[in-house]
Amino acid sequence: MELAEQSQATTWRATWLAQANAHPYTSAGLGLALAAVAWLLVASILQLVSGEADAALRLGLLGGMAGFAVMMVLDTALG
Repeated sequence: MELAEQSQATTWRATWLAQANAHPYTSAGLGLALAAVAWLLVASILQLVSGEADAALRLGLLGGMAGFAVMMVLDTALG
């Protein structure tokens, strides 16, 4: 079973690399968008930790974490 999982991961990686090589501008744009979202997430978490965040940000982050936790539990239970 372990061998099948490694082969599938290699196939997905090879497919992703082929797509990224075929469309470099799209890949660069997606990478830039990912960096921007990560930066905004870090900035929001820093506001939350420093105590400068308002209630809407706090509730939004808590809701997002709750949704993520539920998906993890469902994935573990069903998958």
